Amino acid sequence: MIPRIGILGTGHIATFVCRGLRRMGWQGNLIVSPHNNDKASLFSERFNAVVGSSNQDVVDQSDIVMVSVRAGQQEILLSDVIWPDHVVLLSVMAGVTREELETLVGDQVEIVRAMPVSAAEIGKSPTVLFPAHSEVQRLLSTVGSVIPFGTEAEFEAATINAAVYGWLFDLIDELITVNISAGLSADQSREVVAGTLEAASAVAAQSHVDSGQLIRSLATPGGITEQGLNVIQSREANAAWSAAFQSVLDRIRPEHSGK
Repeated sequence: MIPRIGILGTGHIATFVCRGLRRMGWQGNLIVSPHNNDKASLFSERFNAVVGSSNQDVVDQSDIVMVSVRAGQQEILLSDVIWPDHVVLLSVMAGVTREELETLVGDQVEIVRAMPVSAAEIGKSPTVLFPAHSEVQRLLSTVGSVIPFGTEAEFEAATINAAVYGWLFDLIDELITVNISAGLSADQSREVVAGTLEAASAVAAQSHVDSGQLIRSLATPGGITEQGLNVIQSREANAAWSAAFQSVLDRIRPEHSGK
């Protein structure tokens, strides 16, 4: 049976996921919260969603309910909802723990956390998940790969890669700019940069050797790969990426700040 999916909070992540589900041919029912009339109408028009009469109505009609609001808004959203035991709460909120959600809906409710990225809309999101849940995994595998984790601490650390995903677009923009400066057209630059990153990602995902060994195999002495790496390393560019990752980790795990 295809699960009925409720949507509480029509934020960016819910939009990416619903667009991806429909684009990938998912035929299940979507029921959306009426809280924001404009967005509810958009979901109805674009994703063939039914607009519920209330948040409670959305939950009552669903098998899985995706909660997609900013951290801090969950209390207002969920405080008046009675959550049936059989309905899975799928949270895509960053930084809101399962324990915090249990205080709002009860510890008898199945709570699953996930963090898709915008690539869900083209079926390419690497979605991290905690805990493993077969029905949720089947749903989210429609919009990409699903990577389950065994502890919430691991999951929290893995969610930082959703931010890394955003940072990579800044790197992509810089690489496109320098290619244009070298004489390529904007379209050529975009194609070669995106293709190069896609190729490197595919090799990294499928290789049986570590990334350090891959780098050494490519950076032959006196070659252009080695030359460029020397410049990058001399300017400590990789240290900046590590510092950015650590800054976000410190934010979501303040008890480990600076460690």
